[in-house]
Amino acid sequence: MDFEPLNDDHSIDDVMFACHLSRRLRATDFRQAANAFEKVKPELPATNLNSESAVFAYLRPDGSATWAVSLHEGVIAVNCTRYSRWQRVWSTAQNYLTLGLQAIFEPEAVKITALALTVSDKFRGQQNSNPSVAGLLRVNNYVMPAAFSMDGLWHSHVGWFDSNYQSGSVLNQLNVDRVTEDAGDMGTPVVNIRHVQQLRFDQAPSAASLLQENQVSLTNAMEYMHANNKKILSDLLTSEMQARITLEPKL
Repeated sequence: MDFEPLNDDHSIDDVMFACHLSRRLRATDFRQAANAFEKVKPELPATNLNSESAVFAYLRPDGSATWAVSLHEGVIAVNCTRYSRWQRVWSTAQNYLTLGLQAIFEPEAVKITALALTVSDKFRGQQNSNPSVAGLLRVNNYVMPAAFSMDGLWHSHVGWFDSNYQSGSVLNQLNVDRVTEDAGDMGTPVVNIRHVQQLRFDQAPSAASLLQENQVSLTNAMEYMHANNKKILSDLLTSEMQARITLEPKL
C-alpha cells in the first residue's frame, strides 16, 4: 500500500469527547472539579487550575498529553491521543466526563445543550514520495472529485445534518486533506481525516438526567456518533485499507 495507518491496527491519531453546557463555568466549578479529580490523580497527575479553566492530564516526557480533561468556558472535554479500542477508551472518557459533570454546582439546573465526538485519523506514505490516494480512498460523496487526480497537496471539507437521532440532530463536519510532514526534499506524505460530530438536543437534558441510562444517556449518544464515524470511514476508505485497520461499520 502507498499509505499505511498511523498505528499497526488502527489509524486514529486522537479522539475528543465533549459536553457543551447551558452556562459558562465559574471559578467555583474549577475548584470543585479539582477536588473531584483527586480520585483519579494517579491517572491524571498534572493539574493546571486558574480562574478561567481547569486541566487535568497525563503528560509524556515531551509535555504532550496522552489523556487530558479540560473545563473551559461552557465545555467539559476529554482528549485521548493513546487510542486502543473504543470500549476501553470510551469507558475511561465516560468516567472523566462523569466526574466533571458531577462536580458542577447545582447539576439539576445545568443543561447539556450538545455532545460532541471528534475523531482524527492519519495515514502516512514513504518519505520523499508522492503516492496516489487511490489505494487509500475510494471515490465517494464526501471528498471533492478533483482530489483523486491532483498531484500535490489538497484539502476538502463538507458538512451536513443527520436528523435520525431520536433526541436531536447531529451536525457533521468532515475535513480530509493531503499534506506533508517532516523534513526532506518532499517530506512525508500524509492524509488526515477529521470527523467532527455535534449532537444538538431538541430539548436540552439536565446534567443529572444525562448520566442516567435512558434515551438521552451519555453512552447512547456517544455510541451513536461512534457508529456513524465508522460508517463514514467505510465510505471513504478502500476495502483493502478497511481490512488493514479491521474496520467494521455498525450502521
